[in-house]
Amino acid sequence: MSVLDDLSALQELDGEIRELERHVNDIPVRREQEIRKLAAEQDDLNRAREEVNRLILETRNDEVVISEIKENIAKFRTQQMSLKTNAEYAAMNSQIAKAEEAPKPADARLAEDKAKIPAAESSLAGFQAVYDAAKGEVDAYIADLDARLAEIQKRLDDARLRRAAMAKPLDVPATRKFLMYYDRLRKSRWPVLIRLDAGVCTGCHMQLPPAKQQDAMKNAVTATDPAKMAIVACDFCGRMIH
Repeated sequence: MSVLDDLSALQELDGEIRELERHVNDIPVRREQEIRKLAAEQDDLNRAREEVNRLILETRNDEVVISEIKENIAKFRTQQMSLKTNAEYAAMNSQIAKAEEAPKPADARLAEDKAKIPAAESSLAGFQAVYDAAKGEVDAYIADLDARLAEIQKRLDDARLRRAAMAKPLDVPATRKFLMYYDRLRKSRWPVLIRLDAGVCTGCHMQLPPAKQQDAMKNAVTATDPAKMAIVACDFCGRMIH
């Protein structure tokens, strides 16, 4: 096998590593998307719960207001019993009449809020059911993603170890320049090693001059002797010609 064959095998493994890395990077994104969707359901649930709590709090506040007004009216009536003049009695009657009008707005609010509570509680129950179902699905999906991530990460770690072992024999004086060129280019060009198809680079699809094609043919002839081989690259994209 030639150094280019070894690099081709390395490239195949690097392709596997790239795909595994893509999954490793993609899974956390998908996980976060699911969490955001669940958070939206949680927001709807929270708003429904807040509406129920608001109605209950307002009814309690109105009940307190109404109770206090009624207590005051009872006190006025008790005080009225001890009044001695008609003028005082009439003034107290007027005060009682005003006090009896005071709870009417609270009574109206109380009746309205109490009428709204059953519908609000029903809506809350609906949002709770939707959230519970969504949470169950998201929890299961995230658990599956986490398991897949752990499995893919394990495969990736193994592939990286195999990659280091595969690259080591190439990191010697006779072939190091090929490995260095390949490693440098793979960060910006993929794949790095390409074939010519009727003189056309299969990486960038540009027609290469005859001299470049001849250089590639010379490499094929001297493939077993790295010292006689040169790095033959596409004039347009820089990919190595195999």
